[in-house]
Amino acid sequence: MMRKSSRVRSLGCSTLAVVAVTTLALSGCSPTSTPKATDTSSPGNGAGTIEQITWANTNFGDPTEGPKLQAMIDSFNSSHPTIHVSEANIPFPTFDQTVITQLAGGAGPDVIRWDTPGFFQAAKAGLLTPLTNTIDAKKLGLRPAPDKYTIVNGVRYGVVEGETPYMLLYNKSIIQTPPTNFEQFLATAKAATKNGVYGFGVRTTLPQAPGMWQDLCNYVFGFGGDWSNGHKLTINSANVIKGLNAYKQVVDAGVIPKGATASTYRSMMYAGKLAMEIDAGGIADNAASAKPPVLLGGAPIPFPVKKVGEILSMDAVSGTTKHKQAAETFLKWLLTPAAQHMILDASSTGTSVATNVKLTSAELAAKPLTSVFAKAGQSAEPQVIRGYEGQTDAISLAIVTKVIAALQGEDMQKAMDEAQQQAATIIANG
Repeated sequence: MMRKSSRVRSLGCSTLAVVAVTTLALSGCSPTSTPKATDTSSPGNGAGTIEQITWANTNFGDPTEGPKLQAMIDSFNSSHPTIHVSEANIPFPTFDQTVITQLAGGAGPDVIRWDTPGFFQAAKAGLLTPLTNTIDAKKLGLRPAPDKYTIVNGVRYGVVEGETPYMLLYNKSIIQTPPTNFEQFLATAKAATKNGVYGFGVRTTLPQAPGMWQDLCNYVFGFGGDWSNGHKLTINSANVIKGLNAYKQVVDAGVIPKGATASTYRSMMYAGKLAMEIDAGGIADNAASAKPPVLLGGAPIPFPVKKVGEILSMDAVSGTTKHKQAAETFLKWLLTPAAQHMILDASSTGTSVATNVKLTSAELAAKPLTSVFAKAGQSAEPQVIRGYEGQTDAISLAIVTKVIAALQGEDMQKAMDEAQQQAATIIANG
C-alpha cells in the first residue's frame, strides 16, 4: 500500500542491512520503536484475553495517511474483540535494517509492511511466516502482475499492499507546459531556477541512500538500462551509464538545492520554491492539503524510454510472532473488499492495491492525477535488481556510494565498474 514519497528518506546508519541477517552487530542503529514478539495479552470484557499484535508501517508518521491507517486499525479492532492491533512506527530510512535485526533476534512486530527489497531479504533469510496454505490468490481475486512478487522460491510470504509508479510532478504556478524530452526538461529546470526558486529536486547524499536509489532507478530505466538481465548483473553496461550520466548532468546544472533532503525540497515545492520533481503521488496529495493549497500538474517522466520505477509494498507475518493466528487474521482482513477500499482511499494518488477495487467518482475527483499515474503504471517496474531482489539493499548501497563518488569527480564508467565488482562480491558472500 501506499507509501507516499513524502516522508524523509535517509540512511541513519550506513551498515549494510543484509548483515543484520547473520549478525546482530547493528546496535548503533537503534529504532525509534522497538516492538517485541512477546506473548502478552490483556483481559477481555469477560470473554477471555485479547491478543495484542503490532503492525509496522512507515506510513503511520504521514500527516495525511497516518490518521486513515489508524482508522483502519480501529475498524478491525472493533470487529475483532479478541485481537487488538496497534501501530509500530519505524522510520523509512532505517526500516529494513531495524526490522530484520529485530526478527533475527527473535523480536520485532507481528505484521510488517515492506518495500520489495526488504521483503525479499527477510523472506530469503527465513524470517517470515509462509502463507502458501493461508492465502488463496484466485479465491481472493489478487491481481497476478504484482502478486507474483510475493512468492519467493515457490513459497508465498506476503500479500501486496500497494504499487505506486513515479512520474514528473510540476508546480503549475511556475511551469505551464511540462517538458516532453530530456533536453526540454533540463532547459525548463534552468529557466525556472531564479529568485530563490530551484528548477528541480533530487537526492544526492549518502544519508538519503534508500531514496536516492529510487531516484537513480528512474534515470537508468528511462535511458534504456537495467541493473541486471535477471541472471547477470549489468551495473556497468552502456545504458546504465547513459542514465546515470543524465542524472549527473542534472545535478551539475545548478538547478537543484544540493544536499537537500527529500523532506526539504518537497517542502520547497509546497512553498512555491521548487518547480519540478520526479516522485510518487503522495506529493500531489500533500500539496493539495498544504496551507494554502499548491496545485501540481503531472506528466510522464520526459526520458527517452517510457519505463519508470514503482514502489511495490507487501504485508507479511513475522516468523517470530507468538500470535501467528491473530496476525494472519489481520492480514486476511486487509484483503477484504471493505479494507481494500480503505487502503486505496488512504493511499497516495496513483496507487493500486492487491485486488481490483476502484475509487468512487467522488474519491477520484479528489485525486485528479490518478489517470496520469495509472498510465505511467503500465510500464512500471519495482525498484529492485532482478534475480537478486534479496540483495538489492546491499548492492544498491554500493551503487549509490559509487555514484556519489562520480558526482565528486570520479569517471562514471569507472565508478560502475567498481560497483559491479562490489556487487559480485556481495552475491558471492551470500
